[in-house]
Amino acid sequence: MAPDDAQIKKFLKRATALCKKMEREKVVHYGKVLASTLRPAISLQNGQKEKAIEELRYAIQISEENEMLFYLNGAKYRLGNLLAKDSEEGKGLRAEALQYCKEEGIVDPPKMFNVVIPGFPS
Repeated sequence: MAPDDAQIKKFLKRATALCKKMEREKVVHYGKVLASTLRPAISLQNGQKEKAIEELRYAIQISEENEMLFYLNGAKYRLGNLLAKDSEEGKGLRAEALQYCKEEGIVDPPKMFNVVIPGFPS
């Protein structure tokens, strides 16, 4: 049975709280990177596409700074999909992410990106 709107809002509120908690982690930056890749999905689910785009740009930046390449390329792929399909930036970001997957031997990039950065339309 699919969750109703009230349940979805409750889940999104909880996910937002967990993102805040991960961002406060002092030991490693993994939590900060992970939170940065979850926030855009929450924004998108709340109907805030422009905010999601802004958050994905931040996720790309922080993933790159922390050399977390799978998250970096997942964020590029998601941003590429959110930008206009025919935009040069969108095409370029998707191409970079898919090239990374090819180099890493990832057979089905969309499925892998659903694992690492969930909450986006396929």
